[in-house]
Amino acid sequence: MRNTNMISFMIQYALVIGIPVLFSVINLTAQAVDMKPLRTFILKDFINHKWANELIHYDLTFKPGECWQNSLRLTDESGNLLPIQFTDIKTHKDSSIASVTLWFILDELPTNGIRTIKLIGGNKNDTIINYTSDIKLRHTDILIDLSLTNIGNHDISNIWTDVCTSVNHLLGEPSWSNEEFMGNMPLDRTIQGRFWYEKLAPLHLFAITPRNWVNMHLNPDNPNADLVPLYNFAPSEKAEAIGCAVESLDGDTFCFQAWSSLSRYCTPSPGNACMHLRPFIAESLSPDETAKIRGLIGIHFGNRLDLKTEIISILGYVSL
Repeated sequence: MRNTNMISFMIQYALVIGIPVLFSVINLTAQAVDMKPLRTFILKDFINHKWANELIHYDLTFKPGECWQNSLRLTDESGNLLPIQFTDIKTHKDSSIASVTLWFILDELPTNGIRTIKLIGGNKNDTIINYTSDIKLRHTDILIDLSLTNIGNHDISNIWTDVCTSVNHLLGEPSWSNEEFMGNMPLDRTIQGRFWYEKLAPLHLFAITPRNWVNMHLNPDNPNADLVPLYNFAPSEKAEAIGCAVESLDGDTFCFQAWSSLSRYCTPSPGNACMHLRPFIAESLSPDETAKIRGLIGIHFGNRLDLKTEIISILGYVSL
C-alpha cells in the first residue's frame, strides 16, 4: 500500500447542535517540490526496536525574515510530504516566524534504522496549493465545497486529504463533552480516549461503503488501549468508503463525515476520540489547474439506511 503524502493546510470547524459538537481538521496531500531544507531532522533507533506511528515534536527558532508559515512543508527521504501541525507560534515584527513547535507522526523507524526528515519552504511568497471552500451551515450538517488550485510552478501528484472529526470535542466545558456519544465521562482526554478505543469504537464506529457498513476498529474483539500507540490512524488498503459514522450509545443518532470522492478509512486510536477519512482529490494537478470535491460533516437523527440515502443524495453519488 502506498503511503499517503500530506501538506499541512488545516481548517477547523466547530458546530454545536444541542449536545453534540463537531471538530474537524483537513490536511491536503501531494508530492513535494525539491528545495533547500530549512531544518533537517535525523532520527535513529539506538535500542534495537521497531517504531511505528510515533508522535514527534521539535521546538524551533528562526531569525527575522527566515521563515514564513504559509509555505512550510515536511518531507521524507523520497520527497513525500508528511502531515504536520504547528503550536505555540510566535512571530517577529515583520510577521515571520520567531519560534514554533512542530508536530508530526513518523510512520516507521526500522530496528537500528535511520530516518531523515526535512522542513522545507518558508519563503514569504511561496505557496504550492491555494485552498478555498464554500461552507454552508444546514440544520444539522456542514456542507463543504473544497477547491484546490496548484499555484506553484511544478506539477503535484497523488493528492488526498486527511479529515479528522472529533467525537468528544474536549474543550473543558461540560455541556460540550458530547455526552450523547461519550456518556457521562470526566473531562480528561486520556480517560475519554481509552473509553473511545475500548468501549465505544469497537461497537459503534463504521465506514460506510457502497455495499455495507464496515467496522473500522483494528481489533474489535480485543480492544486493549495498552497494546497500541496513542495515535495509530492506519488507513485501509483500498479507497472504498463514501463516509464514516459513529453511533450514539442509544443507537438513534450518528456523528458522521462523508465525501463525494471515495476515501480510505482509518483505524481509531486511544489518544483521542476522533474518526479519520482520507478522501482522494486528484491523480495530479498542473500549475493553475483546479480540482474540487464536496464534503458533508454533521449529526444525523435516524437509522443507517436513511443516513446513507442522505449522503448519496446530497453528494451526488449516482450508481452505488
